[in-house]
Amino acid sequence: MLLRQLILILTGNFKIAFCQLKKVMTSLVVNMSEIVFLYILFTLIFCQYDHTHWNGIDEKDDDTFKKKFFNRLYFTSTTYSTVGYGDISPKSNSCRTMTILLQTLIIIEIVNLALHVKPGQ
Repeated sequence: MLLRQLILILTGNFKIAFCQLKKVMTSLVVNMSEIVFLYILFTLIFCQYDHTHWNGIDEKDDDTFKKKFFNRLYFTSTTYSTVGYGDISPKSNSCRTMTILLQTLIIIEIVNLALHVKPGQ
């Protein structure tokens, strides 16, 4: 992709190179916006569940909103990155359902990203 852009620029096809670069950057910004939106949305959704809905989160870990938000952001982040350390996991069925929804959206996002990245462009 970058090699093609460089060739277009070197051969004087600035307009074509700029248009293609603009498409790539727009797609990247849209995908990053979706990722950030899902991170924030699911972190806030998971904040609605107190410590009794989680394995690995004690009451003392949830005594302030800052701690609660951090724990939920951490869970969302490890789930979204597919690392899933296992130190925090959903205990209740409602929390598990939201986690399944998050995982489904992650798969859709990965497939969507893969479909928009075409080798050799």
